[in-house]
Amino acid sequence: MEQNKTYFFGYGAYRDAQKIGKILGHVPPSCTGAIVGGYSLFYQTLEQIPAPAGTILKNVWGSDFKAYTINPGAGIVAGVLWEIDQTDLNAIKEWEFTGTWREIISVKTQTFDGREVEAFTEKAINSDVNEGFYDGLNYPNNLNLEKNPVTDAELAKADIYRIERLRELRKELFAPVINS
Repeated sequence: MEQNKTYFFGYGAYRDAQKIGKILGHVPPSCTGAIVGGYSLFYQTLEQIPAPAGTILKNVWGSDFKAYTINPGAGIVAGVLWEIDQTDLNAIKEWEFTGTWREIISVKTQTFDGREVEAFTEKAINSDVNEGFYDGLNYPNNLNLEKNPVTDAELAKADIYRIERLRELRKELFAPVINS
């Protein structure tokens, strides 16, 4: 691994190359399956997400939005270990409302070929605010499509709209902070 490279453990929607590719502007050059032990997988509903993140997510995804988070526990969570650089990690931090709703933590992962790798991942800051539990080894990538599956073409159109709208809403909500 090059010196400016690091690893990001992606669980939930971050297991999907298209999702991480849209956030970073490219799909990371390498990835492998991995697990994180000592964490359990939960989800949060929109009502449990603080503003301005909750406001933006509601405008983009609607009031049924849900998001995965991990919390220390006796579980195991499966995901993907992505090789990224600092610019990529900064893009993830911005996308995940780091400091407002989510935080970046360091975790020890075990790849499917048995290597132990230190990686970053993201989770909700408030570990006490969770709606429900999921099996960390067998769960859908995206909680928001679980009840109403859509075609790939519809999802692609919706993702383009959501990403553009999310950027617009962030500018509107954070402009007073940036300009003061």
